[in-house]
Amino acid sequence: MKVVSNPGGRSHGASAKSEVQDGYTRENQALSLVKLMDALGYDKANVIGYSAGAWLAMGLLDLYPERVASVVLGGWDCLNGIPETPFGKLSFEMFMDFARETAPELTHSLSAADERSAECFFNELSKHCNDDGDLLTRSTPKLFWVGASDPYYTPMSKLAEKQVIPLILGKGDHLGEVNNPDRTTVMEILKFIKG
Repeated sequence: MKVVSNPGGRSHGASAKSEVQDGYTRENQALSLVKLMDALGYDKANVIGYSAGAWLAMGLLDLYPERVASVVLGGWDCLNGIPETPFGKLSFEMFMDFARETAPELTHSLSAADERSAECFFNELSKHCNDDGDLLTRSTPKLFWVGASDPYYTPMSKLAEKQVIPLILGKGDHLGEVNNPDRTTVMEILKFIKG
């Protein structure tokens, strides 16, 4: 059995973590995923990206459109990125405070180095990509997915309607939807991928 690590998932789970900002650019992460596809022998992939994964999927669609057979974009504002809060654009500190409060199982074991690498990734997510709206007009089959209680629900549903992109509406919040999608959501995503 051939085992290939995925350097494209930087700062998530047990993946490699770096404190160098350039390692987290969408360009570098997209290239890492293409290299993984090459190593596995895949010319094209059906890509499912949720939250930061949707941001990265948009990067694949932008930089390597010939490698994307279809794309599911979930839990992400594809035009504006990081959400606004009543106190301005979501900052890394606000994000971490919220994560510690709402998902302590994801944050309790983070070291100081883990947090620095997560901040590097967050900084890249915060950069606005002006051309992302144009990516949604490309012919690659697209599907939006969001939970009814996700803060990204409103911008995603408006954009889906405007761009005539199908939308799967789950029952969860941001983390709940991706961690525990209901059976109907999973079946709809599989149906979309199978075309």
